Order: sequence, then structure tokens, then C-alpha cells
Amino acid sequence: MKRLFVILLAACLLLCACGVPRAENIDGATVKNTDNGIEYRLCGNGKGVFCRRGWKTELYMKDGDGAEYYAINKLEPAEYICDYFSDGEEELARVYHSVSVPDITMANFEPTGGQIYIEGNISQWIDEFLPEDDYLYMYFSEEYANEIIANRAKKRAAAEAAGEVYRDGYDYVYAIRDTILYDEVKLDRAPTPDIMDENCTFHIRLLSERFQSLYYDVVFWRSKDGVNYLLDRNTDCSYLCPYFVAEHFVGDM
Repeated sequence: MKRLFVILLAACLLLCACGVPRAENIDGATVKNTDNGIEYRLCGNGKGVFCRRGWKTELYMKDGDGAEYYAINKLEPAEYICDYFSDGEEELARVYHSVSVPDITMANFEPTGGQIYIEGNISQWIDEFLPEDDYLYMYFSEEYANEIIANRAKKRAAAEAAGEVYRDGYDYVYAIRDTILYDEVKLDRAPTPDIMDENCTFHIRLLSERFQSLYYDVVFWRSKDGVNYLLDRNTDCSYLCPYFVAEHFVGDM
């Protein structure tokens, strides 16, 4: 009876596996769906673009070593998929793009909002940059979005009455975007711990309406000599951080 059970279990597992295409890992950053021949490459360097928690869906393909690749909600698996990694604490899902579509970069990600985290063994959410009014309804209920818009109007009016500059969350997002798109690269490799102020490092998970399932990771970091930078983790390039963005993280300088 036990032998029969083992045989039946093996048969069931084989039948289940038959429905999942086999992936071929070509070079660590490129995988191929052997059923349809589509090749996928890691977005950027595999450190900057991730699938948001809860947005990966069914198993899409699996290689002979057990590595699994998943479809992503709101994206076509013929264009974008993600893998899965867990260190027991955090779940990370790197994004791959088909060779038939462009890599995801700051230029085509088109960020409109963001969430701020302190990274460690467990990511700790501490703040967010809310998008413009029209985009709020994609993230929140109509009632809550209307409440945010009303509060914004009050804050803006109060700032104007006091002769102050009012900045909303999307102002920071657009400044971060433009810095990475148009400013001069100051460091073309990932910063090392010996030059970073470990107590002043924040991850900004940029969000996008174009790629609602994904986030694009930018790091605000401060050097030990007090210079503030923005690191595009997709390219490992750092740029001088705009003053008012840095002020949001470290206060009046």
C-alpha cells in the first residue's frame, strides 16, 4: 500500500510539472522559456526593479535546478516575469524583461509616487510620497483620495498665506526622477560602507501608473563627509541630491 501511494504521488507531481514550461538559465541574468523560445533578461543589474509584494501571480516556468519564475499582475508574461528569493525574512522578486521589450529604466518607468523604507533584516516603512490628485484614485478609495486632496488644498493655502513654499510628495518624486535623468553622475559604482553614513540611508521605492505592479529602488545616502546623494540602484550611479529633497530626510542643513 505504501509503495502504491509513493507511485501515485510521483505520478501526480509529474502531471503537475508537465503544465509548467521549463526554463533554461543561460548566464545567470538571462533565462529562456524552452516551450516558446522567449528569452528574458534581468532588468538593470537585478538590484533596482522589483515586483511589489503580493503582485506576483501564478508559476510561469521552472528550471531544472528548482529556480521558479512567476507571472506579474497587470503585466503580460510574454513581456515581464519575476523570480522569487527569500532569506527567511524578506521576499524579493527581481523583474525580467523579454528581449522584445525595452529594459525598465528611470526614463520609461515614469514614477509618480513613492514609499520610504529603512532596509535591514526586515524592511521598515516610515513615510510615503503621495502622487498627484488624479493618480490617487488608483491607490485609494474615492473617499480617502478626496480627503487627501482636501487636506492638500488647506496646507497649500496656509503655506501661501504665510509666504512659504508648499511641497507635496510628488514634488520630491519628480525632483528625484529629474536628478537621475539629467544631472551629472558623481559616482559610477555602488557606494561602499566605508564612505557611507550608516545612520543616514533611506530606500525610496518609486511607484508608477505605467508599471503598477513594480517598484524602482532609489537610495538616499549621505557620505561620512556630509554630502548627500541619490543612488539609482538600477545602474549603480550616484548623483548629488537636490537640497530640498535632502532636507526632507536629514532636516534643515
